[in-house]
Amino acid sequence: MPEQDPRLQDLLQDLSLDDGPGPAQPLRPEEARQQVIAALDAVLPAQTLATPAPRRRAWWAVAAAALVFIALPAGAALWSYVRAPRPPPELRPPAPTEAEALTPPPQVPAPQTATVAAPTPTAEARARPARRAARRRPRRTNRPRPAPPAAPSAEQLLNTASRLSGEQQWAAAARAYEALIEAHPGHRATYVARISAGALYLDHLNAPGSAARAYRAALAQRSTGPLHAAARWGLARAYRAQGDQARESKVLRTLLQNHPEALQVRQAKLRLQAIEGSP
Repeated sequence: MPEQDPRLQDLLQDLSLDDGPGPAQPLRPEEARQQVIAALDAVLPAQTLATPAPRRRAWWAVAAAALVFIALPAGAALWSYVRAPRPPPELRPPAPTEAEALTPPPQVPAPQTATVAAPTPTAEARARPARRAARRRPRRTNRPRPAPPAAPSAEQLLNTASRLSGEQQWAAAARAYEALIEAHPGHRATYVARISAGALYLDHLNAPGSAARAYRAALAQRSTGPLHAAARWGLARAYRAQGDQARESKVLRTLLQNHPEALQVRQAKLRLQAIEGSP
């Protein structure tokens, strides 16, 4: 193997990279020019530099120096890239086979919780609510209960209805008479209440039908009475208001026959003559 020229070794030592890793640092223009001159001095003899050489040989020397100058930093950069650590390759799980894809995943059983039975209440615990309820119950006393208010008497109801009638509260007075009749149907005050209610229905409330029912009930309650003549005269007027002359004539004849001395006799005769046309 031929020995290298000592001048070439010195040139390579001068053109060596820095000691740090990675790509070489760029040279300043003056340093680059000096390194090119040093490379030419090492390759070409001294007399060659003094005597002009052919252009072809000078061009070859310049190209060789430039190649050395460019190749050294490129080689350093390549070596730095080769030495740089690379990330480990990504490990991917193998693709499942067709049988594994069709096989369902295993079923994991759900954890079972132990059921704890509720404690059975003892006899003492069951008896406590009953004792508490017994303590809450009010104690019975032997005090007599207050008697309910007594219902108004027939006389009280008759006085109330008479007062309302005197105040010209006709409907309220009629209701008071009906309340007396319902509460005390067999009382003697009921006889008066029926005749008074008939008068209210006929003269003030324009209800001849209700008036006729009230008069008939009063006459049916007693066979004789001090107000029978007034009840028959009112019943005749109620039939007249209803346009029933046949019943009116019959009631007027009964009035004249049974009560010849009554105050309504003269009016009854006049009405009967008007109906029958007799003198």
